[in-house]
Amino acid sequence: MKEPKAAKVVTAADPNSAPEVRKRLAAINDPNSERLTEANSRVKGLSQRINDLDAKMTAISRSGKPYWDSSEYQQLHAERSAAFSEYTKAHQELADLAKKDVPARQLIYAEKSAKLEGLKTGKASAQSEARIKAGVAEFEKIIGSDLVDGKKYGYTSTSAQRSSEGRGIIHMGKSADTGTVVHEMGHWLEEMLPGLHSQALDFLDRRTVGERSISLRKATGNSRYSIDEVTKVDKFLDPYMGKQYSGFQGRHATEIISMGLEMLYRDPVGFAKGDPDYFDFIWNIIRRKK
Repeated sequence: MKEPKAAKVVTAADPNSAPEVRKRLAAINDPNSERLTEANSRVKGLSQRINDLDAKMTAISRSGKPYWDSSEYQQLHAERSAAFSEYTKAHQELADLAKKDVPARQLIYAEKSAKLEGLKTGKASAQSEARIKAGVAEFEKIIGSDLVDGKKYGYTSTSAQRSSEGRGIIHMGKSADTGTVVHEMGHWLEEMLPGLHSQALDFLDRRTVGERSISLRKATGNSRYSIDEVTKVDKFLDPYMGKQYSGFQGRHATEIISMGLEMLYRDPVGFAKGDPDYFDFIWNIIRRKK
């Protein structure tokens, strides 16, 4: 007599796992979320167009010949002015969309926000402080409680965005938007959370294995990057994600956590669809999933 087969045990999927969250994000039918993805793409495309035109105009200006009145230079200048006007409108649309209550964003917020302590470490106007604190509030909603609760971050307003490695201070430009603040707080998180920097390096190495570094100028067409800034492009949604840091401090930082969190805030649907592997990596960190 045959033994009866044991009943197959079906394990319910964790609704808060990265794959399940991605499924829910993909199922969202929200015009604002779609417009957000489209606006992000349009802004990047126009930025690339402007950078390409800048490079051509710079090449002409360095030729050593009279150039300002040349038909070629004037044509490029007109195209650049038109592209910049379109870029300004698209960037404003993106900023307006970011302020709206995008349903997709509700899916990536934690049940309970983190509670961090901010300390002003330099000059910052009331307007700058308000922008920084609004960005940090979004960061706290995304990462959730218990990860770094009670930790302190320093902030000040400067001419350029950056973070001070080893000091826990974010330096924000006077016009920094919420996504930029979330980005810089990502650098802060990589510094503050034990083991996170090593995880970021491991992820970066896995994704770029066998690749050679190339200049960010070449990868993006953006001449505003320094000549010594390099990246490994992989299939990242933005070449800046693979930026390589080195020097006397060694591999002291990455853009993996900061760019991932910024993308999670700015365009969660586009991030989940465009790079599920990267999305899952960031999600598993902030939700403490293995």
